[in-house]
Amino acid sequence: ARAPSVMLSSRPPADEGDEDAPSSPEDKELLRDFERAMRLKMGDDEIKAREQQTLDNVVNRGQQKLDKLQSEMDAEFEQMRAEQAARIKAKADEMAAAMKAKLDETEAKLRREVEQKSRVGTAAAGAAAGGGAA
Repeated sequence: ARAPSVMLSSRPPADEGDEDAPSSPEDKELLRDFERAMRLKMGDDEIKAREQQTLDNVVNRGQQKLDKLQSEMDAEFEQMRAEQAARIKAKADEMAAAMKAKLDETEAKLRREVEQKSRVGTAAAGAAAGGGAA
C-alpha cells in the first residue's frame, strides 16, 4: 500500500492525463512559485489579522484607560465643585450673619432713640401740662 502524497495544488500530477497540468519544467516552476506566493500571501493575511487584533486590543485598553481617567477627572471635578460650593455658602452665611448683626444693632439703636424721644416728649408734655396748671 502506497502512502497518499500530500500536494499543495488541487491538480493531479501531469502524468495522470490532466490536459491543464503544466507540461514543461518552466510551467511546473511557475506553478510552484505561484503556490509559494499564495502560501506567503495567506501568511501575510494571518499576520495582518493578528496585527489588527493586537491593534484593536491596544485601542480598547487605551479607551478603557481613557474612560477610567475621564471618570476620575469627573469625580475630582464634582468634589472640587462641592468644596467650592461649600466655601461660597460659608462665605454667604458669614456675610448674612454680619448683615443680620448690623441690622440688629441698627434696630436696637433706633429703638433706643425712639424710646428716648418718647421719654423726652412725654416729659415735655408733662412739664407743659404741669406748668400750665400752676
